Amino acid sequence: MHWLDNALTVAIVGVFVVFAAAVVSGSFQVRPVLSGSMRPDIPVGGVVVTQRVPVSEVRVGDVIVFYEPDGSQELVVHRVASLTPAV
Repeated sequence: MHWLDNALTVAIVGVFVVFAAAVVSGSFQVRPVLSGSMRPDIPVGGVVVTQRVPVSEVRVGDVIVFYEPDGSQELVVHRVASLTPAV
């Protein structure tokens, strides 16, 4: 069973390396959740891993991260409840 422990360790390290490479390359970003607005799904102090996608790919139920519309550069994490086409 020693080989199983080694295989599991290699798999865990491999997943970590792939994840770290994706973050370092800029493909993904890790962001903290600072408020309770996403509870119980994402607790305060939890993290979300984000990836840029075109607006056309956003669907109801997706969790998105965006800048406050007031221009404060504060990031907000919310679940999309509905979509309204722009006029």
